Amino acid sequence: MINRQLSRLLLCSILGSTTLISGCALVRKDSAPHQQLKPEQIKLADDIHLASSGWPQAQWWKQLNDPQLDALIQRTLNGSHTLAEAKLREEKAQSQADLLDAGSQLQVAALGIGSTANASRRTAF
Repeated sequence: MINRQLSRLLLCSILGSTTLISGCALVRKDSAPHQQLKPEQIKLADDIHLASSGWPQAQWWKQLNDPQLDALIQRTLNGSHTLAEAKLREEKAQSQADLLDAGSQLQVAALGIGSTANASRRTAF
């Protein structure tokens, strides 16, 4: 019994001292941030052939001279969202999900408190 208490005490003291010592660890500051490159300084490797040649033009479908295809793509582009709009929609959906999650956590906490109170009333002291 005494050995067990001593071993628990020794374990707790080792864990406590380890925690305290790790809190005093030397934390170095990061080095200065790297200097950003200007777009003119960035060059593609010569072995990337697709990046310099053979890349389709912005409106490649116009070369096909198909008015129906032109109209279809124009209608699609007019109805599509920009990246900024898509980002706003994603943020809105995320905030709605966070609100829903927060509401369900409150309900669980309230139900937990209610069930504990009922259990206390039923127990004989």
